[in-house]
Amino acid sequence: MQRIARFGLLVSVLTAAGAAGCTSRASQLWVHAHRYGETLGQTSEEHNQMAIQVADHDRRALMDDLDLVFMTDRTSRLTRWHSR
Repeated sequence: MQRIARFGLLVSVLTAAGAAGCTSRASQLWVHAHRYGETLGQTSEEHNQMAIQVADHDRRALMDDLDLVFMTDRTSRLTRWHSR
């Protein structure tokens, strides 16, 4: 029983450590260095607009995928009677 409790505690600690991630300012600047200024090909406003468009496209694609998974995209054709 102690092994199970220790294993559960270990899993909890590892999950919490993984969920916390790196939150230092240096790591944020390393990952998102282009967010705070201009790049060679885009101004910061153009980059922000592109990010907004990508997020909107991903949101719409997710809704389409969920419709397919939950079969809400069209009526069922498995019966010979019309169903809504």
